[in-house]
Amino acid sequence: MSAFANGNPKAACVRLRGIPRDKAKSSRSHIMRTGTVPNYIDQSRTHLNTYSENAPSIDQVFASAISRRETRLPKRSIKSNASILFEGIVALGRELAAWFEALSFEDQDNIFIAIIKEIAKTFGTTCSAFSVHRDETTIHAHFELIAYAKNGIAISTLLTKDVLSTVQDIAHAVLVQTIPGAERGRKKEIRLQNGADPRDVENICVETLHATLPADIAKAQLELQRLIDIQTHLERNKEMRSRKL
Repeated sequence: MSAFANGNPKAACVRLRGIPRDKAKSSRSHIMRTGTVPNYIDQSRTHLNTYSENAPSIDQVFASAISRRETRLPKRSIKSNASILFEGIVALGRELAAWFEALSFEDQDNIFIAIIKEIAKTFGTTCSAFSVHRDETTIHAHFELIAYAKNGIAISTLLTKDVLSTVQDIAHAVLVQTIPGAERGRKKEIRLQNGADPRDVENICVETLHATLPADIAKAQLELQRLIDIQTHLERNKEMRSRKL
C-alpha cells in the first residue's frame, strides 16, 4: 500500500457535523469545558486552553437559526432533529502539530481563528463559539457555526463534495502563510486509489484528527460497564426468583 493512502502528517484536517438542539448543550460543554471532564483530559493543562468570549447561549443560537430560516418563509416548522449548529474541528497532522506548537499561543489562536472565520464566510454564516484545546494529546480547535446562512439557506444543503474540499483548501491557505512547510491534506480519491481502507477515509483522518482514540476507549468502557451492570442486575433478579421458588 502506498504512503499516499494515509493522511498527510504535514496537513490540517477539518471536519464538520450537524448538531440538533437536544445535543447542542453537551457539544458546547465539551468545547468550552463546562461539564464533566473526560478522563483523557490532562487537567493540569486545561488552563492553557483558549475560549471565545461572550458566546451566545444554545437557546440564543437556536433563536438565531430559526430567525434565519424564517427569512425563506418555510412552509413547515423546523424538525425536532434538524441541526441548529454545525460543530467543526481543525486538527493537525503529526509533523504539522510539531511546527505549530513551536509558535506562541497568540499566533496559534490567530491561525485557528483565521481558518474558522474563512470557513464561516464560505458558508455565509457566523461562528457562535470556539476553543483551542491544549489539554489533549495534540493541540486542535473546536468551533460552532450557526446551521443556517444569513440568507436563510441550511448549511447542510451546501455541504457538497467541492465545498468540503474548499474547506480543506482554506485551512492550508491560512496555515502556509505562517508555516511554509504546511501541506494540503490528501484528497479521498487519492487515498482510496492508493489502497486506503474506505472506512478510514470516510470516518476519520487517522493521523490528523485529535485524540479520539482515548475518547472512544472511555466511551467503550462506559458502555461495557453499563452492560455489566445490566447483566449483574439480571443475575440478581434471577437469583431472587429462584430463592422465592
